[in-house]
Order: sequence, then C-alpha cells, then structure tokens
Amino acid sequence: MSVDTLKTVASTLVDYCRTGQEAKGLSELYALDATSTEAGPGPDGGDPLSNGVDAIRGKHAWWAENFEVHSITVDGPYLHGDKSFAVIFEIDATHTASGQRQAMKEVALYTLNDAGKIIAEAFFMSAG
Repeated sequence: MSVDTLKTVASTLVDYCRTGQEAKGLSELYALDATSTEAGPGPDGGDPLSNGVDAIRGKHAWWAENFEVHSITVDGPYLHGDKSFAVIFEIDATHTASGQRQAMKEVALYTLNDAGKIIAEAFFMSAG
C-alpha cells in the first residue's frame, strides 16, 4: 500500500465526517472485519471493543439515538507512516435522556490493512 492510498482514505474519511456522511465512510472505506475501540466503556456501559463493520454501524446508530449534536469540528488527518492516521474530534452534544450537554474532545487513530481499507480505529479521550 502506498502513502497516496493512505492520504486518499484519510482525506475521504475526514470529508465524510465533516459533512455528516459517516455511514458512507463505513460502507466505502472500512474492511468488513474492522474493529473499533472506545477509550472507556462502549454504548450503554458495554464492551469498549466493537468487532466488524456491522457492530461499528450499531455503535453509530446508538450515538444518533442518544445524543443531539450541536456542533462538531474535525481536525486532520495527521498521517503516520503508510498505514495510520489520526483525527481530532471536538463535539458539543446533549445526552437526550438526561438533558446533560457536554463538550467532548477525542483523538481517533485509524489503521489501514494491506488492501487500503480501515481495519482498526481507536479513540482516545481528553483527560481534562
């Protein structure tokens, strides 16, 4: 895989995230056996690891059902070698059940497989 492939995948994912087309990114850019690891417990306090693109879609659906997003800033991509890149997300959202509004900042690290598909994503949350 080339750095050009990494740049294309990374830039496309960032564009999709900026324009609310995350589902399109999951369909086009992710390997079927991709994994996603949250910084803490997953949706509803479950396992932080989601296995497979369908499980990652489920995590996205859970988020959409439980949070009202007021704004999102997507910074990056930041490339590392020829298989990894990072993106910084800043999100202002309200948890719909509790009405609690919160500002979140996290870094996501994406890794591509040899076929140029995202095989893993991992999220890191701000300690502050």
